[in-house]
Amino acid sequence: MAYVNVTMRRKKDSSFDAVPELSHARDIRTLVSLACLLSPSPTPVSAVSKLGPSLETPDRRVTAFLRRFPAAFVESVGQHNIPWFRLSDAAARLLREERDVFAARRADVCGCLRRVVLMSPRRRLPLRVAQGMLWHLGIPEDYFKDLDHDIAQDGFKIVISGDGDDWRELGLIDDAKDEEMPLSVLQLNAMRKLGSVEEVSVPLFPSKGLRLKQKIKDWLERFQRLPYVSPYEDFSHINQGSDVSEKRAVGAAGFLHGNRCAFQLAAAAPAMLRFATVAVGPKFDF
Repeated sequence: MAYVNVTMRRKKDSSFDAVPELSHARDIRTLVSLACLLSPSPTPVSAVSKLGPSLETPDRRVTAFLRRFPAAFVESVGQHNIPWFRLSDAAARLLREERDVFAARRADVCGCLRRVVLMSPRRRLPLRVAQGMLWHLGIPEDYFKDLDHDIAQDGFKIVISGDGDDWRELGLIDDAKDEEMPLSVLQLNAMRKLGSVEEVSVPLFPSKGLRLKQKIKDWLERFQRLPYVSPYEDFSHINQGSDVSEKRAVGAAGFLHGNRCAFQLAAAAPAMLRFATVAVGPKFDF
């Protein structure tokens, strides 16, 4: 089957710029990260200022960023006029509530991360890619570092195959061989319409132009007859240049589109693109 390379220009939707929640959302991640580093007891700003580059503070200076949110960070002056900051009582309470929400919904949130790992080649996801997705999935950013989280109870393990962070991967205990695979969105649609997953079709919406309809009709029928491979199935045995692999990539791209609600913010774009390249393949330009 022959495929056509299609390139579309991205168009910015200026209406989103007028939404206050989105325009200020880039500050939320930095604010929460600093709240986790500070405590109700005063701390010298030097203890967190060196983390400025990793925190991606818009002000470039941690002190200036902390002063923008006096309701969350209470400032005082220490020795040699060095500013000290502590977490306000209201901010500490919100931080505890956030941890309680994660504890209550842990199975659901970590289930999203499990499906991401299942979609990855060899069911291994580079740890740096997984780390970049934690915030956007609603998982604490110290999930892999704090032993109290005990990632093994969620079925995860960290695999080290060499020196350096590039050789650390997130995997599943026993590679999920004895686990029942979740159904994809396309399989759920087939169950709802046909009552089974034996015939799974990919919804495509061709142009309304009659000539284009006739031109792709035969190709579309052949494409739909190809075996459907769930994005959660092991695809290491599939030839990456085959038609079946192409159809799997279309289904995996559908997963990303169906879960785009987790990546609405512009700050999430790098995390989504890194995962898309890992799961779907670098030949698809997102």
